[in-house]
Amino acid sequence: MGLKIVYYGLIIPASKLPFGVMYWVSDVLSLFLSYIIKYRKDVAIQNLKRAFPNISDERLNEVLRKNSRHVSDILLEGTKNMTMSEKQLKSRIVFKNTEIFDKYYQEGKSVILMGSHCNNWEYIITAQNLYLPHLAIGIGQPLTNQFFNVVINEQRARFGMKVVHAKTYKEEIENNIAAKNPVSVLVLADQSPPNIHRAYWGKMFGVDTPFAYGGELLARKYNLPVVYLKNTKVKRGYYEVEPVLLSENPQGEPYGGIMDKYIRTMEEQILSEPQNWLWTHKRWKHQPPENLEEVKRQNLETFQSKNKAGN
Repeated sequence: MGLKIVYYGLIIPASKLPFGVMYWVSDVLSLFLSYIIKYRKDVAIQNLKRAFPNISDERLNEVLRKNSRHVSDILLEGTKNMTMSEKQLKSRIVFKNTEIFDKYYQEGKSVILMGSHCNNWEYIITAQNLYLPHLAIGIGQPLTNQFFNVVINEQRARFGMKVVHAKTYKEEIENNIAAKNPVSVLVLADQSPPNIHRAYWGKMFGVDTPFAYGGELLARKYNLPVVYLKNTKVKRGYYEVEPVLLSENPQGEPYGGIMDKYIRTMEEQILSEPQNWLWTHKRWKHQPPENLEEVKRQNLETFQSKNKAGN
């Protein structure tokens, strides 16, 4: 009951604030996060120094300050997104060069979309079905609180996306492929995976980093094109999304080939606007296991054996 009161009494009214008022609130919130509670400042500093070991104190403080404002904006934009109209959303985020998706759709091909926590990923989740011809499939990991699980999924699906359970998404994809109904499946692959021994270990900014392998795995199984969604901030509150093709023939790629392309493409984006990635996220909380090379070897052998079996 308490959470419902917060949602309907605070979150929903806040989502209807004019953008100008919302960004004023965001500025105040940014100061509060930075200087009062110092929200995950230690995590952000540790991440930035790990990614950029030669960063100067002046540059570090500049990125931290801008990133704090960015995080505040994302929190408030996420709230605003809950009740934005289609017209409002399309004025705030634009998908460019979507001809590549039209081509795949006309060929009857589904597509794997790989994104990151650069800029506003919630706008991408909500808006993709407005810009792409494919039916958008959202893979949802159920939240502990059932009420928020329902309202968040409803909010994400209100413009046509179909949200499916993480345990049943493969069946959903297979059914649509069998019915010749092309779908797009978005994977935010820069999240820290739950099982580091089954993860793909790649080099991110020169650091051994585990990545969830699901995006490449799905692409390989059905030989679906893989496209990175490069989400760029044009100015405060406005974003552009541009497709970057990672692979048209995943089954012809070596193990980890798609993931390595994803990591390099994401790195380039972060380098171009470092203040707009989620540095407060504990991306390197998992230390490489002592037998990392053995883990890599076993994962490669598993991939090769499945490849020979045609799975």
